[in-house]
Amino acid sequence: MIDIHSHILPGVDDGSRSVEESLQIARQEESGGTACIISTPHLYDGGDLGRMPLFHHVRQELQEALIQEGLKLKVLQGLEVYPFPGVLEALDNGTDLSLAGQGKHILIDTPFSQFPFDFRTFLFQLRMKGLTPILAHPERAPEFQASPALVQEYAESGCLLQVNAGSLQGKYGPIAANLARDILKRRMAQFVSGDIHRPSRGPVMGRFKDAAASFLDEAYIQ
Repeated sequence: MIDIHSHILPGVDDGSRSVEESLQIARQEESGGTACIISTPHLYDGGDLGRMPLFHHVRQELQEALIQEGLKLKVLQGLEVYPFPGVLEALDNGTDLSLAGQGKHILIDTPFSQFPFDFRTFLFQLRMKGLTPILAHPERAPEFQASPALVQEYAESGCLLQVNAGSLQGKYGPIAANLARDILKRRMAQFVSGDIHRPSRGPVMGRFKDAAASFLDEAYIQ
């Protein structure tokens, strides 16, 4: 499995607090069948744009630590990008904000507050720049929870959807759990990810496969 959304990098955002925590996350997810994790620290504003060299440095150090520990997990570089105006300017200036540096997809942090009035325009402009937006955890966004039909509208507009694995286990409450299940049943999601911030008692992605098997067919899960 490949997890495209995680906060496994130690000490850079609200995710892992130390290298040891990151190693614990790596061990638990590798045990559940995850072979690759894309690290996606938060990019909230222009100040975070200036921290991108730090993100890359920490990722390299973490990958070296994983090798030293005998772990096979590969950690690639990405970002969870909040929709602020400086994003488009950064892209115009040649800053790579794509997942794994492939220049194809950009993970967008779906706001937990009211969507910016120009959110749709922002996403359209990303597509015009050749990037496909992936909306992170739409099931957790209050606007989507209040109007589930909006999820399909955004999907039909060219956005891809990434559901959090923990949503199915009720980690974010019953409303998020129900919406996640609905999105998956309707096959609107292209990705399920851990969005892991801390070590847990078992592999987040591995547990998702077990939970989803009760209501999704194996072909779609794969």
